[in-house]
Amino acid sequence: MADPRSQGDQGHQEGREAMSQRAELNINTSRVEYHPASKMYFPKGEDNVQCRLCGWVQSNSNKNCEHCNSSRLEAVSVRTRLDFPEKKAVEHFGPRKGMVCWNEQQDAESGQFEGHDLLEAARLVINIGYEEAHQEHYCKTCGFVYSWTDGRAVTSQELADAKAGKLPLKQRNPAMIARVAG
Repeated sequence: MADPRSQGDQGHQEGREAMSQRAELNINTSRVEYHPASKMYFPKGEDNVQCRLCGWVQSNSNKNCEHCNSSRLEAVSVRTRLDFPEKKAVEHFGPRKGMVCWNEQQDAESGQFEGHDLLEAARLVINIGYEEAHQEHYCKTCGFVYSWTDGRAVTSQELADAKAGKLPLKQRNPAMIARVAG
């Protein structure tokens, strides 16, 4: 019979080998290069920003991340050492594919629920009462609101634009409230 301690050591060794294998990182290879001498990643060129949420590096011409749509972008230079999360850790931040919108409608005759594909988008919305701005994530097809993120204080210009009707207002989604309350 084998010594149980040797089996535990073998399992420990296998775990260590699995951890040492390099995980796939969330890297935009058109904007990032690897320097083998330093074993570090650096941006290519000077006009780059890195998303603080998912680590994606892109051109600074976009105001939101191309990968996850976050507005939390940080300027990086060619001397900035970049760190990236594993792709599997941030893949859920990207656009959802193959999902059905929660705003299903029940057919009156058959009683069956009918839905549509979720086409997620984000927009800036303003809460005038609390003087807050948020990114509102919603379905482009039906307008169903899923969440509000990146809350911050509004600027005086944003507040004026919201009061003038130029920016949408943050509203409570009745369907969302009914699901929580029901």
